[in-house]
Amino acid sequence: MVIPGLIRTMSTGSYQKIIIPMLLLFTGVCTCCLRTHLERIPVSLRIQCVDVISSFRAECTSIAMDGRDVQIVGKVADIASIDSIESALSAIEGLRNIQTDFQLHEDVRKNLWIRTLSNREIYFGKDSSSPPVSSESLIDSLTDFLNRYPDMHLTIYGHSDTEGDSLYNMILSEKRADSVRAALNRKGCHDDRLTAVALGEQAADSLILSDSRARRVHFKFEETVP
Repeated sequence: MVIPGLIRTMSTGSYQKIIIPMLLLFTGVCTCCLRTHLERIPVSLRIQCVDVISSFRAECTSIAMDGRDVQIVGKVADIASIDSIESALSAIEGLRNIQTDFQLHEDVRKNLWIRTLSNREIYFGKDSSSPPVSSESLIDSLTDFLNRYPDMHLTIYGHSDTEGDSLYNMILSEKRADSVRAALNRKGCHDDRLTAVALGEQAADSLILSDSRARRVHFKFEETVP
């Protein structure tokens, strides 16, 4: 054949001048294609991760890719959805290691905190206006909330049972609300963000008029200072 004969007639120097550049060109093309493919893998995986998170109405605030490893920081509207999101992410083909840090959206966290604290009460002993030791953790939680959300105002409502004189009970309910406000003051909560209201017997639940649960304070949060 002509080509083998031609190759046999080529000198070593001519052979090297033709073959070596071709090999270098081929190697460069392969390397470029491989690099492009590898670069596209994290991009594709990133897009799939974001799509999965969005499908759960969650927010991806940060995503870092290192090859097939991914670190994701995000926010969710429902804490119960985190397991489902992580399960869906694990099902993405090509991902190797997945690290996630999902937190509740700040508005959701705030509203959940408000609902929780609004359902809490502090109960007092008969004829007592001093918050019991057991209320310390609740007062700490109220303080933490007010420190985290400086735009919130807290109203403290004091109650009494129906035993004894109604005027005395009104004054006692005021002292109870004031004592909780003072406890919050000592924790660093400013007085202009706190209001103490005496309700006396008027707001006592008819089922617990003379019950110890009527001797209490409860709380209400508002966005703006009254």
